[in-house]
Amino acid sequence: MVLQRWAERALPAEHNIWRALILYVGAGALQEALASLHKAQQPDTAAMFILACHEKHAEIVADLGDLDDESSSSVKD
Repeated sequence: MVLQRWAERALPAEHNIWRALILYVGAGALQEALASLHKAQQPDTAAMFILACHEKHAEIVADLGDLDDESSSSVKD
């Protein structure tokens, strides 16, 4: 919550969208990060941000699937 509030203040005060994005991502406020890119009229960067989030999500889901496979195989043994 603190990082998100910091980002909300850093963006208008410093006009530094990159610092705000880092703070938003650190806070887990991905929708706010995307909204900031949209408001700053950065559609290409917003698209790349969405792609990066999608790829990371797919990686996490795959890792969780690997953990499930390992735990079910150890139960069978």
